[in-house]
Amino acid sequence: MGTSEFNFLPLAILVLSCVFAAETSVVQSSVQSPHDGKALPTDHTTRLGLRMTVRDSEPLVQTTLGLVQGVKEIQGEVAVFAFRGIPFAEAPLDKLRFMPPVPASPWNSTLIANESRSECVQWFGAGEEDCLFLDIYVPQTVLDVNSSLASIVFIHGGGFMFGSTTPYGEAFPLLRHDVIVAMPQYRLGVLGFFSTDDEVAPGNQGLQDQTLALKFLHDNIANFGGDPQRVTIMGSSAGSVSAHFQMVTPAAQGLFSGVLLHSGSITAPWALGRDFNKNAHTIAREFQCRANSSEEIVDCLQQVNAHLLEDTLYLTMEWNGQPFCFAPRVDGQYIPAEPARLLLDGDFTHVPVMMGTVRDEGAIEATELFYLPHFIQSLEENFETNGPISLMLYPDEDPVNTAYTVYDYYIDGNITSDQADNLTRLYTDLFFHVPLDWAVEMMAEQVPVYLHELHHRGVNGYTNFYLEHGLNLSQAANWIAHGDDLQYILRTPSELTTADDIAVSDLYGELWANFAKYGNPTPTADSSSLGFVWPTATADDSRQFLRVTPAPGLYPYYRSASRDFWATLPLRINAIIAGGR
Repeated sequence: MGTSEFNFLPLAILVLSCVFAAETSVVQSSVQSPHDGKALPTDHTTRLGLRMTVRDSEPLVQTTLGLVQGVKEIQGEVAVFAFRGIPFAEAPLDKLRFMPPVPASPWNSTLIANESRSECVQWFGAGEEDCLFLDIYVPQTVLDVNSSLASIVFIHGGGFMFGSTTPYGEAFPLLRHDVIVAMPQYRLGVLGFFSTDDEVAPGNQGLQDQTLALKFLHDNIANFGGDPQRVTIMGSSAGSVSAHFQMVTPAAQGLFSGVLLHSGSITAPWALGRDFNKNAHTIAREFQCRANSSEEIVDCLQQVNAHLLEDTLYLTMEWNGQPFCFAPRVDGQYIPAEPARLLLDGDFTHVPVMMGTVRDEGAIEATELFYLPHFIQSLEENFETNGPISLMLYPDEDPVNTAYTVYDYYIDGNITSDQADNLTRLYTDLFFHVPLDWAVEMMAEQVPVYLHELHHRGVNGYTNFYLEHGLNLSQAANWIAHGDDLQYILRTPSELTTADDIAVSDLYGELWANFAKYGNPTPTADSSSLGFVWPTATADDSRQFLRVTPAPGLYPYYRSASRDFWATLPLRINAIIAGGR
């Protein structure tokens, strides 16, 4: 990609980075003044033999690594014990860079866990390499209940390039339903997914960070008042892909009881990285490393400044921030085979799954083409090169002809602003909806799968601020874009200002907490405000999904035409599906 093109960073990346920054400031201001809430007696301990005590209003928990001291605070009128910045791995520095995480060493003194630690190194220069920490939020009702609590472990998104736990520092909608929430950080970009495409640096270290965090929680959650047999993984975007990968890696078996997937699946074209060996040599040349062997490359790059190393991400991008090269890799061990193959063969942890999207997932991806018109120009003038890249096609997928077929199917004429809705539908289907459909059809006969889709456009959604107002694109007034669902699940109530927004947040909190507790969002018809049982999905077109609105309901599957179109294309995943079980 030419330098002049890279000077305009992809809007999707700019938007999400702004989202993270904006949310961080909101959350930080809300947690600087912890509220003691209800007074508790000194050295109060539950009837469960819970290894948590409260001394001078500060909760203490004994973990397998040492004593941890948290803080008491109020999150959305919920009194919680917050434990922030707990290390679960050694700092991945020097010879540990690019390597699987090493469990943290025990500590002798009390660990003061009252603030989140630095985010992992980001593409844009922030963060630190010593970043493998997790935050745990425990409702204070844990001291009064007669049983241990279910937990939800949230894995943040950010395209495997950026993100942290900080923007999601309050999980009020879940905590109010007596669910523990934990949030681990993991290595990103080059530091998290670099590989020499062999055993020297096999890759997937970012995913392995997540697995080690799950292992820490499995071993310790009981001491925080949690049930190690009721741990649900939840992720959004790249975090959703990550959670899905935790299902298929043998390394995470037995560490969780359910999975919540939001806007990302391992069947998506962006779920896997590519050209690992080529990119390793590209980065080695950037730092004048000897590259006669994988060992030479790794030894040299382990000595490079972490931020300079992360900044080389752009060297592997060809057009508009694509493809995602530093992402998970099929290494034969941690990820044993192609994701679709693993799902078809049933080679994954068989637990209940909730999978969903928002209605207009591809809106941000599509809008950047109108915000930065030179991308449209370069797409149309050099379509045979940039068309396949825009669709993340592989060389063995007849990329040029496939790209023409796809754009002809969705776009009527040239790519102009009046095609914004069609382009949004293209990217929505390509990156989110159709991959989810493939995953559902592979999994639904093997595990309980519950489908949902957000159809409510909130007052404070990402679409409002970053598409409609920021970009002045009229079509955005109707869109519900990627990420718009998280405000209802992992936010403070002050951000939900209308009755409809609050109703949607209440619905998410109630049903998602039910799923964590029971493996079913509606164990009975009267166990939720829905008033009906949410059925599991079928592998055929008779399946239903929950349309999430202030007045939710079940609706029939509606994407068979789009799915059938993509099934006609010479894609790798179609070859796997055609091979069957």
